[in-house]
Amino acid sequence: MKCPAAVLSVILTLGGGAGLCRGEAALQETTYIEAGFLSPVLVRVPAEPAVKPPLLVVLHGRGDTAANMAGMWNVLMEPKPILAVLEAPYPMLLTGDKGSVLGWSWDPLSTNEKLWERAVPKTELYIINTILALRKKYKAGEVFLLGHSQGVSYAYRVALQKPDLVKGVIAMAGYLDPERLSQESFARASDKVSVFIGHGRKDAQVDPEESRKAKAYLEERGFAVILDEFEGGHSMTGDVVRRAQAWMNGISYMRGPLRASWSALQSLKNN
Repeated sequence: MKCPAAVLSVILTLGGGAGLCRGEAALQETTYIEAGFLSPVLVRVPAEPAVKPPLLVVLHGRGDTAANMAGMWNVLMEPKPILAVLEAPYPMLLTGDKGSVLGWSWDPLSTNEKLWERAVPKTELYIINTILALRKKYKAGEVFLLGHSQGVSYAYRVALQKPDLVKGVIAMAGYLDPERLSQESFARASDKVSVFIGHGRKDAQVDPEESRKAKAYLEERGFAVILDEFEGGHSMTGDVVRRAQAWMNGISYMRGPLRASWSALQSLKNN
């Protein structure tokens, strides 16, 4: 028996295969099951690292991949940090003119709030456990979280939850969602976590005003925040990544020759 047209459309949209309809029509659905697994993390370590180099943990955007974000290594300045790029836990199929590609999301692909309430703390724990394991394995110094787009919200979440573990957040073209975060977490982290926000002025996916609002909100609560608006869209440019790195080095090597000031960052920006 052939599938009714409406059912066949649903099956194809959800990725169902041939032979799903036998006799009575069947619908395919996605359910989420709690499971333990080992998640790969892409790590790049300098050949001759500085004493206790900073650990830069990167959280990619929705639909992106760890392998793609790992290319950031090529635009970083010397001395380079230890770079660790995590893969988000939820796969998503992206279709376009050139076919379909597999990307990943930090949020479950569902609008079910109860599912999110279960999923988000597990994702936060995954990021925290990764930081702890990498810091021990590579004897790294200060920890910084860089989030791009969707990854920004999780960078903020983890830093506010663990201000004694994360020294700074680099928030590239993403959102701060205060309604989902406790005011107590902001109060605990305000004098411990510094923030660098980068955003392209021509970003058509996330309004740059979101980053301006995030800066104002964080500063009102005592955070040290730098907002770097650059000529560009939703993607990060090599220049803004290097300015964020200079900011990070200024915090990591505060007593050494690599101490960075905002005037030095402006100099990088103008060259």
